[in-house]
Formats: sequence, structure tokens, C-alpha cells
Amino acid sequence: MKTLFINAAGTANGYFLAETAKRFRKSRINLLVGDMNPPHLVAASKLADTFVKTPPIRSRGFRSTMVNIFRQHNVGFYIPVFPEDCVKFPFREGEKPLCLSVPARSVSLFKNKFLQRVKLKEAEIGVEDFFKTSVQAQESGLKKGEIIAKPLQGSGSKGIFDCTLSPILQNEDELFFVSKCGGIERTVDVLNWEGHCWTVTRERIEVKSGICSKTRAYFCPAHDNLAKRLCSQFHMPLVFCFQTMTNIAGKTVITDLNPRIGAGCSMSRFAGIDFAYNLIGLSLGIIDKPKVSKVSETTVVRVWRDLAMP
Repeated sequence: MKTLFINAAGTANGYFLAETAKRFRKSRINLLVGDMNPPHLVAASKLADTFVKTPPIRSRGFRSTMVNIFRQHNVGFYIPVFPEDCVKFPFREGEKPLCLSVPARSVSLFKNKFLQRVKLKEAEIGVEDFFKTSVQAQESGLKKGEIIAKPLQGSGSKGIFDCTLSPILQNEDELFFVSKCGGIERTVDVLNWEGHCWTVTRERIEVKSGICSKTRAYFCPAHDNLAKRLCSQFHMPLVFCFQTMTNIAGKTVITDLNPRIGAGCSMSRFAGIDFAYNLIGLSLGIIDKPKVSKVSETTVVRVWRDLAMP
């Protein structure tokens, strides 16, 4: 029996991954889920064989606690849900547990978002104009309201804010600065397997608390080409996602690149590709090739679901 461990199981994505794992019933997966909340507050605990309480990802004892959990429960495969977790537990062929994460050789691409943009620009992949300090951003000629401050580390849009162009910020050493982009934000889910990649673009029609709740999912040749360039020039994970917007010059640029499965990937399956199914199936050796269909445009909405917990 293979033990699969999903952390941050209290998130909607954690629940979807657990739900997907249970679809492989005949493969006898022992499903272990973890979260910083107790089990009665974690919906995925109802699907799991075992629940463990895990510390916050940024806490001092996080890594050592997780290693102990791996050993205690004989974990064979681990799915990190947050970028910080992916960096702490990268993918290394033949290692136990096998972390379904960013390849170890590419960790540096995701540790620092400023340096990530440096590498993308060197690879001639479009990104926002970016600056190390707010002073540099001001000296570039950008006007008030055209500069966004972003954390050097973190998940998605967490911690992003409009910069007031003040040269003194209390935590400026933890930030970098980019030119403000416009237009519709889109997320691109990517399946990267043996030199081939498949994509679904999700137009974020409505976003609540940073999570897409209404989307138009479709195939976009330009985004598909961007994904192919990323996969050909960097060692990318089996499944990952990135966001795009339009810069001041009217060009499509990458505004975020994540080493994890997209938080809204459950919506992409209705367009033809189930990224969670392929991530688990291929990694655990349950399927020997990707299961994909031709992507067809569809609109997907998320609704609340009530669960009574024990």
C-alpha cells in the first residue's frame, strides 16, 4: 500500500487533491492529510485514513516536524500545496518520500521572486518591469499608482500592495517592486511530462480572497507557447501554474510563477484536463501516460458546500 501525504488539507485545493486520491480506490492508497487546524475544522479529514496536525509552514520547527511525520507514517509520496513548502521539500528522483514538487535543481528559481524575474528576463520570457528598491522604481519614471510592492517570497497575491512611492518602508528588505499591469488576470495550469506539455488557461472573472471563484477556462495558443518555453528552458515540476497580465506597453507578461499545482485546478478539469488526477496518477505509477482530452472552452463557477464534521 502506498502512503500519500497531502499537507494544508484545510484549503479547497487540499480537499480536491484528497478527493482525487480517493478516486484511485483500486490502487490501495493510504491517504494521510495534515493541517495546522484540528481535524473537525478540516473537511479533507473526512476522506483520509489518517489525520496529523502540522505546524505553520513558516514556523521554526516546520521541517523537522514534517520529517518526523514522514518517518512515523512511512510516507511514500508527499504533495506540498504552498510554494514555501515546495522549496523546503523539492522533488529528488528515488528519494523517499517522493515530493511531488519542484525539481531540486530548480529550487533557486522559486526561492526569491526578484531573482526569478531576472532569470526569466535572461531567458527572454516577458515579465513586468521590476526593481530592487522603491527608489529605483521612482527613478525609472513610473508615476504614483503605477508601482506595486511584492514580497520576495510567498504565495500568489498574498502580501501585494500598491506602493505609495515612499522611499522608506519598514520591511522594504523583504519586498521588490514592479510596474503595475492591467487587463484581465489569467492563470495557466500546466502538465509537463517527458518533453511535452498541456495547458488550460483560466480567465479569472471573479476572485475572492485571492482565489478564483468564477472562470472562463479555454485553450490559449500564446499561453501554451509560454508554457512550452518555460519547460524547455527550465527544469519545471510535473504540474505547475503561472499568471499573466498586460503590461504598460500592451504586452502579455508573467506576473507570477508557482512551483505548485494551481489552487483553481479543479475548475480546469471541466475544460478537458484534470491536473490533480495526472499529478497523482503519474507520480504514483498508477497510470503510465497523461490522461488528457482536447481542451474546450467552458465557464465554471464555484459554490459553497456544507459538510457536517464529527
